[in-house]
Amino acid sequence: MDKIFNDLDNHYLASDKWKKYEKLMHENFRVPKTLLIPIPFTDQHIEKIGDEINFPCVIKRRYGAYGIGVELCQDAEHMFIIA
Repeated sequence: MDKIFNDLDNHYLASDKWKKYEKLMHENFRVPKTLLIPIPFTDQHIEKIGDEINFPCVIKRRYGAYGIGVELCQDAEHMFIIA
């Protein structure tokens, strides 16, 4: 039986969602507009979200899978409620 091996760079890429988005964007694939912003939010972060993505937008408040921590944010004021 033959075995297939991936190089280490591909392993890291597959295990990091943000790096996958960056690679896809670099290769001109369409991906949702995404920002990586620390929590708690500041007014500057909210301005950046408003300028680059706009509202409503989807916020994922923490690491994890299966949609845990994902919320729909209707406007800038709602950002402070969910943060």
